Amino acid sequence: MAQIDAAAHAVPAARFELLKGLVGMGGNVKMDDDESAVWRRAQAEILSTPGHGQYYQEKMATLMATIRAQPDPEKKMALYANQEEGFEDLPRLGYDIRDAIWSLQTLKYLPSAESVAALAHFLDDPEGRDGKTIVGTTSENGIESVSISCQVATMLDQIGIENPPKIYSPKTRWESVDAWKDWWNEVKAGKRTYRFKGSPIEYGPDGPVAAQTVTRPGHDSAKTGPLQSSSQEVIRTSDFAKTLWIIIGSALLLLIAGWKIFSSRRSI
Repeated sequence: MAQIDAAAHAVPAARFELLKGLVGMGGNVKMDDDESAVWRRAQAEILSTPGHGQYYQEKMATLMATIRAQPDPEKKMALYANQEEGFEDLPRLGYDIRDAIWSLQTLKYLPSAESVAALAHFLDDPEGRDGKTIVGTTSENGIESVSISCQVATMLDQIGIENPPKIYSPKTRWESVDAWKDWWNEVKAGKRTYRFKGSPIEYGPDGPVAAQTVTRPGHDSAKTGPLQSSSQEVIRTSDFAKTLWIIIGSALLLLIAGWKIFSSRRSI
């Protein structure tokens, strides 16, 4: 808690660095009550600080751009690993690929529109599709395990989005990447909104959207079969109810008018 108190009085960048380790505890399913309280407070502290998504996104993006701009393979690897000895001429970012990925992984425990946009930014990352990593080598553990786009697709799977895009029996993780890319492109185009589990707030690409503009399509029918969104069902139910009340109201008016005419004739 003392670390969180210190972070609360720090500038945002320092706050994000101080708290990312505590927020990362969210992956520990064996947290006791005290650990859970620390995690929730750290999570709330970052979520309440604007710019958390952009900070972690830019940290990874800066490293990747620096590596791509270096033509020398050995120097690429030195930047990748933040290796200083023998490479004093290289720019010093102060972190390596593991720390950058760890920073991105913090976002999967921070359900916010900022986090989703920051992760989705890397879905178009080209490395891995050609069988090579960003430093131009192959990976003994499998190229998908080190591809940034594959990793952020997994993070998006875990961030808690209700009705995420799904594909059945995927042959490779690239199919998950492509499904999330299609989903995010629809969000950016205004064709769909999304929300997090347990929350009624609808989000577009830049944050919450007004309720009257919400249209939440179901899953991509080409991948998951046709599903109706709850919003569309509510709208149709509402329209039916309005029509029914109009019919009932009209019938009552006709009945009252007929009774008045009948009564007036009897009085004559």
